[in-house]
Amino acid sequence: MYRAASLIVPLMCLAAPMAQASPMRGGPLSAEVAQRAGISPEQQKKIEQLRYEADQQLIPLQAEVKKERLELKRLLSATKPDQRAVLAQVDKVARAQGEVKKNRIALMLKIRELVGPETWEKLKAERRAQGRERRNVRRHQRFGD
Repeated sequence: MYRAASLIVPLMCLAAPMAQASPMRGGPLSAEVAQRAGISPEQQKKIEQLRYEADQQLIPLQAEVKKERLELKRLLSATKPDQRAVLAQVDKVARAQGEVKKNRIALMLKIRELVGPETWEKLKAERRAQGRERRNVRRHQRFGD
């Protein structure tokens, strides 16, 4: 039991979801939200193109994170793990995760630049409202309010 926990806990810490201050993290931009935020159809097309390009670049970055995590798991599964090797591998995992974060933040910055500060703030507000709405729907489905 202790051995399993010693493997799982560090991996959970490394796999913690990345929180971004981006209204774009919730997936594709719906036409309704875009319209309410004042994003033109041309800007919507450009955003989808930017997202496609960033997502293409993301594939090998995510594969690298998985590869480095797998190696960390292997190192931790040893009867007597080599602390120096484990810590070096943790650094590799962190670097790989950093590249993923850079990709997502670069996308966010490109979108911010494309839509401008005023529209960006409107978009953030729309996405927050959309999130609250989704949470309320789930809450009602679970508890039958």
